[in-house]
Amino acid sequence: MRPVYETADDREREEMVANAVSAHFRVDLEREDKLASNDYRLVKDGKVFALLEVKFRRGYNWTDLRFMGSYMLSFEKWWALWKLCQSNDLALCLAVSDKLSEIWASTWRGSIPLYDVSDGGRRDRNDKKDIEPCVFIPIDEFDVLIKDRELTEPKRG
Repeated sequence: MRPVYETADDREREEMVANAVSAHFRVDLEREDKLASNDYRLVKDGKVFALLEVKFRRGYNWTDLRFMGSYMLSFEKWWALWKLCQSNDLALCLAVSDKLSEIWASTWRGSIPLYDVSDGGRRDRNDKKDIEPCVFIPIDEFDVLIKDRELTEPKRG
């Protein structure tokens, strides 16, 4: 079984981003289980209308991503999210926050967008399974939702 690298601090950061997205769109959030494909369900008038995946990236900012030209996401995660969305007629929202406290998001509905797929992932943990097929979502598909909002680090016990 693969190790789970997500920490309580990671989940707190994701929750801060999800709460900001929820407030921006004026919708409610329902948290998913720890190992679910998506992090949250977005709910309006008591009905789930979208799945929300949240990424908090401390290692780089949006200037870096603009230079790279795309946002990388595991193909396995992308495919799992799309299967859930399509089988339940839901939209998919990917919200990414950078180390400078901007939140960018992209939302899709309908057919699966076709993006470049190639190997990618983390190389800093010496875990060979961290290198896997990834989709590269063009950065111009993201819009700024929140700029210069203070997303503070979680308080440590």
